[in-house]
Amino acid sequence: MLDAVLQRLDLQTLKITAEVLHTPQLQRWLSSFGPDIEIPSPLVLRELMATRHQQAAELYK
Repeated sequence: MLDAVLQRLDLQTLKITAEVLHTPQLQRWLSSFGPDIEIPSPLVLRELMATRHQQAAELYK
């Protein structure tokens, strides 16, 4: 069972805290939120996702 904590920060912002496995599926799911997501930790996942989005943005230049 996954334990997750959901916290509404304002009308447009939801904070979800959960312990999950770092998998390619997780990365794809997080990417599906586009620029509307922030990953504060772990730092390695934050940096990986930043690189992934920068590479995708290069396609549109």
